[in-house]
Amino acid sequence: MDVNKEKQKGKKLVARLTSKNQLTVQVEVRRLLGLPPRGKVEFIIAGGEVRLTPAGLTLDETYGAVKPMNRPENFQEMERAVREERAKLVLDEMRKP
Repeated sequence: MDVNKEKQKGKKLVARLTSKNQLTVQVEVRRLLGLPPRGKVEFIIAGGEVRLTPAGLTLDETYGAVKPMNRPENFQEMERAVREERAKLVLDEMRKP
C-alpha cells in the first residue's frame, strides 16, 4: 500500500455519545490538539464535514486579564486619544502621492 495515500486518508477513531449526548475525546486526539484537562474545543462545520480544533479564548475569558494604566479609567480622554490617532492616520493616508 502507498504510504502517502494512507497518510491522506488519516486515522479513524470512533467515540460513543453518552445518554446525555456527551462525547469523550480520546487521549490521542487530546494530545494531538494539546488540550489540557477541562480544555475547550470548537466544532467547525463546513462542506458537510465537522472539524475539531482547540477553542480560542473568548472576550469573556480575557476580561480583566490586563490591568488598565489608570484607575478609574478616563473614557473621555481615551476617546480623544483614539480620535487623534485616527485623524493622524487619515491625514497620513491623504498625503501619500
